[in-house]
Amino acid sequence: AVMSDTTGLPPTRYSVIVTREVRWFAMGELPVEIDRWFTANGTLGAVEHRIDRYNLDHARHGAGVKARGDESLDTKRLLGARDVDLGHGFSGRVEDWVKTMKPIPEDWHRQDGSFVSVTKDLLTRRYLLDAAAPSPVAAGCAAALARLSVADRIAWSFCLETFGDPSRRGDALRVGFDALLAETPLPDGSVIASEFSYGYPYWLDATFNAA
Repeated sequence: AVMSDTTGLPPTRYSVIVTREVRWFAMGELPVEIDRWFTANGTLGAVEHRIDRYNLDHARHGAGVKARGDESLDTKRLLGARDVDLGHGFSGRVEDWVKTMKPIPEDWHRQDGSFVSVTKDLLTRRYLLDAAAPSPVAAGCAAALARLSVADRIAWSFCLETFGDPSRRGDALRVGFDALLAETPLPDGSVIASEFSYGYPYWLDATFNAA
């Protein structure tokens, strides 16, 4: 059974996890019609405001290193990626990542390197594969729509990211995506994202390091 969960409670956090995700980025303001679609006219989605600090030196090498608000220091390394046609007009780069999380070191802001702060206004909806599964092994997919502000740039992003049991991440991504569109079908003719589908490290590297 698939359970729609819009409480906004984060999944159980591990010190090391493996996720499958697909993201799309577009520059400019978040289109009103996309916001209305994702939130079902403001009735769905947990709201979160957060500022994450990314290390641009690591992004240049394809790794994600960020201080996630005041919560944790997250490090992500890419395991594999492939271009996939998800159906319903969506195609993107599906990526598998291994993520480690630990407390933010006291000297984080004094480390050598180049950093950038990304302000995020997030709307998140979560779907569980099995509502009866105990939390340590539960698997599911989070769908998130984000307004992004970084330096003098405004952008937005839509993503699907799995959580829980990594052996079920394939099913979690597919079932979460299908459940999202079954619950709130995308309006005919709408374009949800640009042609750019990749993770944060590539986006940040293309946006800043290539300048």
